[in-house]
Amino acid sequence: VVIPKTTPWIETFLHQAGVQRHTLSPCETIALRRARLPTITKNGFMLGEPITGLAWRQLAANFNHDNLHDRHRHDAFIYVSRRKWAQEDTAHHHVLMEDVFAELGFAIVHPEDHDLHTQAAMFAAARCIVGEDGSALHNIIFSQPGAVLGVINTRGRVNYWHAGICHLLGHRLAHIDASGEDGLIDLVELRAFAVQLVGAVRR
Repeated sequence: VVIPKTTPWIETFLHQAGVQRHTLSPCETIALRRARLPTITKNGFMLGEPITGLAWRQLAANFNHDNLHDRHRHDAFIYVSRRKWAQEDTAHHHVLMEDVFAELGFAIVHPEDHDLHTQAAMFAAARCIVGEDGSALHNIIFSQPGAVLGVINTRGRVNYWHAGICHLLGHRLAHIDASGEDGLIDLVELRAFAVQLVGAVRR
């Protein structure tokens, strides 16, 4: 696996994807006899290309055929938590964020605890998904058209790649910014945001 730089989550991702035997190589000049290359690079423009939407639909169809026969067991409202990846000084705030959503009936999901098949099933059943900006939210490709995605923007980072995905697949998207001076989301504002998203699903 050749990547620009190693990150704390890459080993977890590879494990959940079923890639047990691998070698991580920094993105340098490298000679390979054979290589499997991704069909797209991760950038906002490519994520908005129509052909990308076709590829995602094909991928989702294969997952549906093989693994999602038990979708009725999963929740319609899920909060994708990053608590287990939080820095020590913000860990408690992440617990409080989980509490906000749990009180509104959301299931709290930690993606790193589930393999990709299970994550696909969760997102396929969900009608409303909320979480902090991050790659875990890209699982929206498995959701049914019309699903609602709520993105919590972290300070100094506004990621509109989710918009390209939602546009191509017929989902609805909303963002909220972390407005606190400490870079954390205001919990009152977060609850109001979640209530609006629930209302959008039920209308």
